[in-house]
Amino acid sequence: MPLASRYHQRFNTKKDGVNHLIAYLKSPNKDKAIDSQAITRFGIMPALRLPDSELRTVAEWVWDQYNPNMGMGRGMGMGQGQGMGRGRGMNQ
Repeated sequence: MPLASRYHQRFNTKKDGVNHLIAYLKSPNKDKAIDSQAITRFGIMPALRLPDSELRTVAEWVWDQYNPNMGMGRGMGMGQGQGMGRGRGMNQ
């Protein structure tokens, strides 16, 4: 499930979701993670050392990527087989 979808499920307002993501980006830890499976798979990300204004821009962008039509899939491919490695890449 896309990260933006997870934030929309967990938080009722953009303000709450964005503020949580900013706090997580500043100081990531397992207790504040939205996706525990990602932590298990990839580990904890390093803290982002950015000014608060840039962290807010990043967090708002993530929130705004929410697409309720996305479903539970993995990405925007929609199963059409048109991505790289499916016979239609740049070298074809």
